[in-house]
Amino acid sequence: MDTYVCSSCPGTNPTPYCGDGACNNGETCGSCPADCGACSTTPGTITARSVIISPADLTCDAANTSTTYLPDTLNLSPNESPGAQSVGGGSHASWSVPPGTYTIENSGATGYVLSLACWHTSIVSGTSVTGSVDSGDTLTWNLAYTVTGPWFQDDGGGDVYASGTIRTYIPPSASPDSFALTGAGGTPGIITYGTDYDFDSGVGKGEAFVSSTGWLTNETYATTDYYQLFYHRFGSPAPTASGAATLTSQLAGTTMPADPTPYYYDGDLTINGSAWNIPTGQSVVVFVSGNLAIHTPIMVTPGGFLAFIVNGSITIDPSVGVPPSSSVPVLEGVYITSPNGIFDTGASTNAGTERLVGRGTFVAGSFTLERNLVNVGGNNSISAELFLYDPQFLLTMPDKMRDLPITWQEVAPDQSH
Repeated sequence: MDTYVCSSCPGTNPTPYCGDGACNNGETCGSCPADCGACSTTPGTITARSVIISPADLTCDAANTSTTYLPDTLNLSPNESPGAQSVGGGSHASWSVPPGTYTIENSGATGYVLSLACWHTSIVSGTSVTGSVDSGDTLTWNLAYTVTGPWFQDDGGGDVYASGTIRTYIPPSASPDSFALTGAGGTPGIITYGTDYDFDSGVGKGEAFVSSTGWLTNETYATTDYYQLFYHRFGSPAPTASGAATLTSQLAGTTMPADPTPYYYDGDLTINGSAWNIPTGQSVVVFVSGNLAIHTPIMVTPGGFLAFIVNGSITIDPSVGVPPSSSVPVLEGVYITSPNGIFDTGASTNAGTERLVGRGTFVAGSFTLERNLVNVGGNNSISAELFLYDPQFLLTMPDKMRDLPITWQEVAPDQSH
């Protein structure tokens, strides 16, 4: 009796016996695909289980040797008796099946993403949720999951630039499962990286997760210290205050179209108190020689403008945010640090403000993206940080800032999330 199945026959058809509907004279499926039905009748066996592996070792060796098991419900397509089976603790689901090609179906668990589907038979192995079992052989799957980590997303058609590496793992369960979403203009932005990129927690770099158009390019730009550039362009303003300062109410703006009279805080600045809302027709530009800490939502009504240009770092308090289900921005305007400055989103420690949504332009020497929706089960489908592009700020921007060449910069050298 032959031990091959039709679906795996790679060979040619010799004569005279091939195609006579009988298994004779030593025929195999490899030598006579036309007689596979006659030569392959012994059932095969499929077994499968689910394991957890580290994102740092996304290999089938890690999957096949892992002893950290994930409770899961597994089934086959096409369906075979006994149907869907629950596994856990190292147990395998098992099916006796006719030789053929099958797809393993998995339910997974909240907070985990399937990173590898490793399979092997007695003679071959591979990585796919689809595999073939020969007559009398066994096909074994080890489904390898990783903990779904936080990730960030660009929405609205803005370009993204990283002078080093862009790395954020887009879970397949996200909808849409793209890093850059399509904006109101009908296209996503262009994603530009200087060193490397990775949007897939599994094998590969996830080009399919870039955007609907796949616009991805490798380019580097000269580093510009926008704090020094704009500080001098605005006439090196005298200090509004020296030393550490705290604002509990929003600053008054300059009526457009006149260039705004800038504020200059020579030291660290903390923004606290009630939420800001810059009105239409008002422009506010703030320079900070130290660090900026934001503890309240900052909004800009369409037709207004706001920019914070900071020599140090910008830190967002965990209280500034929205629930994971919301995409309403709580931080609007233009936010710029020096090349050594950090834009820190703050952690997701406050219930109801776990997600950070920003709208506008964000430029920093590096980004520390700390939001994490693991405690509310959101990482598998919702980005912990969402940055929205808003072209209105290009229209209301003061003339002294209009040669800003990068309108949306997301991640700087070797930052990941």
